[in-house]
Amino acid sequence: MATPAVPTVHQKKGAYRRNGIREYLAWVTGEQRVVWWELREAEYQEIAPAPDGLFKCGVFPGLWLDTGALLRGDM
Repeated sequence: MATPAVPTVHQKKGAYRRNGIREYLAWVTGEQRVVWWELREAEYQEIAPAPDGLFKCGVFPGLWLDTGALLRGDM
């Protein structure tokens, strides 16, 4: 059985969890979406964007991501 050369999102999440990374995001290019997770009680929980459509980082206040603009290439 062949294994991918690039680590999967799930493999990375496991490594990040073991190392105590509090937030983690991934751009899922095949689905054209961005997913943001927060480490809560030793498990990653997916964070929904705020009502204005922005992801707002809890670890670094003021770090916001407009995923709609990112996915449109409007940077």
